[in-house]
Amino acid sequence: LSPGAEALGLTATEVAGQLRAAFLGTQLTEIRRGDLAWDLEVRLPDNDRAARADLNAFEIALPDGGAVPLSSIVTIDEARGWGGITRRNGLRTLTVAADVDGRIGNADAITAQLAEGFLPDLVTTTPGLDFEVGGQAANS
Repeated sequence: LSPGAEALGLTATEVAGQLRAAFLGTQLTEIRRGDLAWDLEVRLPDNDRAARADLNAFEIALPDGGAVPLSSIVTIDEARGWGGITRRNGLRTLTVAADVDGRIGNADAITAQLAEGFLPDLVTTTPGLDFEVGGQAANS
């Protein structure tokens, strides 16, 4: 964050939260009809999330109700993230980690949803794939 961002009443956590909600989405509510349920999520349309120019121009809401473009309060640099496939017990292993903002999501609920639905479905359609829940999620 630039020094001017703090003068506007912004913190890095707040800016990151606004970006996360806009680009990845945030759940507003759950809609139920009988035994069926749908999550109502809000995020920017795909065409507004496609280019770096869109990120630079993204409007960050200020505590006083105003807004400023993201590029006026931060410096954005492109860099490669650390990632890779390692081996454990002779098997190729990909580790996925995330920090969940408790105001937006519940880490245990997300992990349960992945472990009980998405990941088993992925295993059945991908020969040789297996998964293991570890870390804090495995200890809870």
